[in-house]
Amino acid sequence: PECQYRARLRIGYLLWEVRESDVLYSLIAGLLQEHARQTDPPQVRVYTLTRRPPPESLTFPKNSLVTFVSFSGVGGKEAAQVIRREKTEVLLDLTTYGELSGAHILQHLPSPVQVGFLGYPGPKLAPFINSSLWDRYTQPPELVERRVWGGERLVYSSISSMPSSHV
Repeated sequence: PECQYRARLRIGYLLWEVRESDVLYSLIAGLLQEHARQTDPPQVRVYTLTRRPPPESLTFPKNSLVTFVSFSGVGGKEAAQVIRREKTEVLLDLTTYGELSGAHILQHLPSPVQVGFLGYPGPKLAPFINSSLWDRYTQPPELVERRVWGGERLVYSSISSMPSSHV
């Protein structure tokens, strides 16, 4: 007999914070609205590294499966344990490099699929990032084919990931 139960995909977005004036606000708002419109929407967790609550203007339908979790004051290992306990299957790192980075969490491998996205338009070359989301403008495929990136899988987006008036 065919199994009737299909578990919902669990997606997590790791970011510093969500502010209305941010480019990231537009990105995350669009992603979350798109998830809410899907027939079988995933469970979504937005993990922030600050205490600042999400803007009130960031609203979703009542049936939305979006939850905001703050890791302010929480160590990387403890945050990774929370993400692992929530069974997040895909974790997209929307932080930058430097002091605003989520690397202190990602290095503990909280999710089976960890995708690097913002901060640097190229491979992350970190052993705890197994995929990177790119676009054809910042990393043309003909250049990428000539390079070796270790075990990091390169995934192309159909839109540009870098805000620019030149694209």
